[in-house]
Amino acid sequence: SLENSIHPIVNELEANHTAGVVGGRVLNSDGTLQMACRRSFPTPINALYRLLGVSSLFPHSSKFAAYDLRYLDEHSRSEVDAVSGSFFGIRHSLFKDVGGFDERFFMYGEDLDLCRRVQLKDRDNIYIPSAPMIHLKGRSASARPWKSFYNFYEAMVVFSKIHYGQ
Repeated sequence: SLENSIHPIVNELEANHTAGVVGGRVLNSDGTLQMACRRSFPTPINALYRLLGVSSLFPHSSKFAAYDLRYLDEHSRSEVDAVSGSFFGIRHSLFKDVGGFDERFFMYGEDLDLCRRVQLKDRDNIYIPSAPMIHLKGRSASARPWKSFYNFYEAMVVFSKIHYGQ
């Protein structure tokens, strides 16, 4: 149930010594999956496939649907590149060890960056569907959607510069 969603995340962190960031099954208010709750790191090619809608046309393709990992079963535990910053757990010691959140990110991308730095410490980022929660996506930015769009793409540029050097 939604009331006990934090318990599976804590249990995974306690039971799995290689667990870095553990994220749950983030849902829209209608019960559909928010794809950002388990994804790959953005690359120019998987971002292009997503932007052009190719990932939606070929959701079972590990090549074309790589960014949102659409080809994975949303009801199965998976090791992923990143989970959503809206609902995850991380050990305090690991959070401190990787330097916490990077202040160069304003509103988006900080979760991707944190997950990347956790992976660089040889820890796994894990999606567990047994921890569901509802996230009212976009509510913090609903008054100015154009600004939200800009902030999202600005965050992808910052992520690319930090992790890909371009």
